[in-house]
Amino acid sequence: MNKKEIPEEFKIDHLFELAVWGNLDRFKDSELILLKGHLYLETTMSIVLERFEVKEIDNKSFYKKMKELEKLKFSDLKDWKIILSSLHYINSLRNKLAHDFRYKSAAEDLSEWADKIRDNLEGTKYSNYTKRTKIVHAFSTLSNHILALSYHINKNKKAIS
Repeated sequence: MNKKEIPEEFKIDHLFELAVWGNLDRFKDSELILLKGHLYLETTMSIVLERFEVKEIDNKSFYKKMKELEKLKFSDLKDWKIILSSLHYINSLRNKLAHDFRYKSAAEDLSEWADKIRDNLEGTKYSNYTKRTKIVHAFSTLSNHILALSYHINKNKKAIS
């Protein structure tokens, strides 16, 4: 979606992509990037759900927020499948890190996830790519695409295709 198609009330959203990138870029450890990035994506989902007037989202988990997004019927949108699969995958990585003390491949798994984001979603490149910065960019790009779901609100606050 180009900037001309963005509704006036959402024109500031592009700064969120930069904020996610800027906040994650200061971290060097891939596990910390995963945990903080997961939180930024959860915050992004909360913003979209609030815009669609979904009730009682504050106490919902990342997974339940994904399920609430699914109920909004974005399935006809071009990037929906990659957004949803990326959210599911990053949530599974976060759960492995949090609940499996033997999990050791966060950096490799995140790198593969970041490549999938970069190959399928358009985002702003803020720095040269390294393994770490590809991951940081993937979080910022995905957050921007999640926010863009808001642009499909009609007067009844339902998702439109």
